[in-house]
Amino acid sequence: MALTWTIDSVDKSSTIRLEPAWALTECAMRGQVGASSFVIDDTAGTYTPPAQKSITVVESTASPTRMFTGYVAERSVAQGSMPPGQRQWTVTVEDLNVMMDDRIITGSEGDRDGETDVARILWLVSHVSMTGVTVGHVPNTNTVTMDAADFRGKSPRDVLEDAAQKSGKNYFIYHHSSGPLLFYDRDTGTNLSSGLQVSDVAADIDNANVFGPKDVSRALDPARVYSKVRLRYKRGSASVSNATTATNYRTREKYKRYMWIKTSARATEQADKWLDQAAQEKETLSLTIEVGAAYVNDIRAGQRVEVKLTRYGIASYTWYRVTQRTVRALSDVRYEIQLQFADSVRPTRFGTGPDDVDDEMSNATEDDATVIIDSGGITVSGGSISVVNDDGVVIIDGSSQMFNIIANVLIGVPKNRQRGTMQSTLWVKTGLTTDPMTVWSMKRPGAGDGDWSQVLPLTVFNISGQMLEHYNGRARTQAKAQGQGTEIQALKSTSKSTLAGRSFRCRILRQSAI
Repeated sequence: MALTWTIDSVDKSSTIRLEPAWALTECAMRGQVGASSFVIDDTAGTYTPPAQKSITVVESTASPTRMFTGYVAERSVAQGSMPPGQRQWTVTVEDLNVMMDDRIITGSEGDRDGETDVARILWLVSHVSMTGVTVGHVPNTNTVTMDAADFRGKSPRDVLEDAAQKSGKNYFIYHHSSGPLLFYDRDTGTNLSSGLQVSDVAADIDNANVFGPKDVSRALDPARVYSKVRLRYKRGSASVSNATTATNYRTREKYKRYMWIKTSARATEQADKWLDQAAQEKETLSLTIEVGAAYVNDIRAGQRVEVKLTRYGIASYTWYRVTQRTVRALSDVRYEIQLQFADSVRPTRFGTGPDDVDDEMSNATEDDATVIIDSGGITVSGGSISVVNDDGVVIIDGSSQMFNIIANVLIGVPKNRQRGTMQSTLWVKTGLTTDPMTVWSMKRPGAGDGDWSQVLPLTVFNISGQMLEHYNGRARTQAKAQGQGTEIQALKSTSKSTLAGRSFRCRILRQSAI
């Protein structure tokens, strides 16, 4: 083993612990980020691993030599197994797929016209938001036409995921012999093929070209299989069925939302794509192999590998794409490589798993409308909000008559010292010339300062039906020297001898166009 660990261009090889064992994970599954960890000895107690800086691991015995490329993430420090005065860092690192989230897309070029998925991805790689990443494998084949979309304010991952959903392709960033490089293609292609094979037939194994597996696991999961999908898009809905899938499995339906689709034809096309991908159950295959140092980089995440597992229903060599690789050192000359495979990385979320994507997609800046969602609420400029229910549609479009709060008043009513009614009156300058609508509430007895949840009027009866307490409020227009205003009156009544004082909150409303 001839390993070199470099963190932020500094060689830290001599400080990396073999025990506890380190692990390096890289992923090739729809941009999923691989996370790994290792331990650094800090004998001087002065070193802090730099956050978000690059890390590379090189095995000089192998060809290619690069074993891992990524960035430093979370770090924690403790004495661990070190003597007093010394310490150890546990360092988490992330693989290159994290680069998809580093920058956002700005500039008018982010407002894309309709184009093929490949043209859009090639534009993305040339954009400043993907600085440091170049084209690895993005063939101009199996193209689909993408709708116009505005990606300003979004990340490269959003562009890749949108294209992958329609095209059924996989995407990831990798560094094998060079990089960082972008892969965007179907998994069923012949690209990125490993020269090694895995077989459970003893006569095949030579530990040079063919390696034997251990810890084999194969699972078939029909959770993502559906035969009908109802897709809600911006201006309506589309429903598509697949009778063959219903026959092969059973009838199952799914509701989806894709709110940046604008036309029925495009919605139907997307629904057909999802049902096509949902016609087969998900196959998951994992296994582990042991290799000498010279072979450790001959199988990488993203490559396809020929696998034969006669005891698990794979009777002849079959190509599988490696979606995750984790490497651990067994000794100075041997490594353990854990591999996860997929027969095809599918773009639909009909079940659960790492190859799934969000059901609901939207474009916050389409149709020349600006939508802002922050701590102050939702602001819509140049557009409208539509709430669609089975029993109708409610549209808030800037001209509808609504009520807004023009005054929020607190008023206290003192203690009743005998049976009867106590009241307090307060005048508020509102500018209103007619009696307004008001909403009254009261702090519940024993509640905290922030709890005004008791809506009024409120009447309390005993078991015999006698009224014990009553709380209410009223308002009327009252002009004074200060101008037009509203007189509000809070009152409480009791049939008991005493009733504690209460605080009321009155919200005065005005009808207006929002």
